[in-house]
Amino acid sequence: MWANTFEDAGRTELVHFDSSGKLLGRFAPKDSAKHGFNDLVVQKNGEVITTDSLNNKVFRLEPQSGAFLALPVYRTLFYPNGIALADDDRSLYVADAVGIVKFDLADNSSRDVDPGPRNTTAGADGALLAQRQLDCRAERHGLAAGCCFQAFKRRNRVTRVTVLENRTQFTTLPTTGAIRGNDFYFIANSQIDNLNRDKIMDVTKLAAVRIAVVRLP
Repeated sequence: MWANTFEDAGRTELVHFDSSGKLLGRFAPKDSAKHGFNDLVVQKNGEVITTDSLNNKVFRLEPQSGAFLALPVYRTLFYPNGIALADDDRSLYVADAVGIVKFDLADNSSRDVDPGPRNTTAGADGALLAQRQLDCRAERHGLAAGCCFQAFKRRNRVTRVTVLENRTQFTTLPTTGAIRGNDFYFIANSQIDNLNRDKIMDVTKLAAVRIAVVRLP
């Protein structure tokens, strides 16, 4: 199991655990730049790819040397966040503030996923790939929304957008989710507005974490 740590000050690392929770390794960038590892995927060969929201890049961890190698994305990324890997272990999807980039791990080619007419993929947060769907948490104009992008034609173009949840009373700044079967589970109250540079501002306002579930179309 792999996870990221991310401090606003620009310190970050990948941590590796076994199935019992034993720490197997910690990996951090060796340069002096600010980094913020966010979401990650693990390929079938065990290699890890992570978005770096502060450095505006996507990195692959080189397992032998522990070095982080930047993927040559065709355009500048702006706060890359969600990342999803297709079943073919070749097509990688990276969500940033501008849209969603599809990256081919075999030939290093990349392109933006076409959002289709009158749609946008900008501002997506987390990203999960399920069959022909790309499910994202998105912040649109200050309104938290859960979106499901149906992408066909080799997943190069969005053909339908379905809003799964939008500003219900149960949700407050929702975030990270996971797919199980036909259901999408996500944290309904991240409480990130009570956090200031890694410090909790008011501990009396902390609430129990709520997990919401919506059925995928």
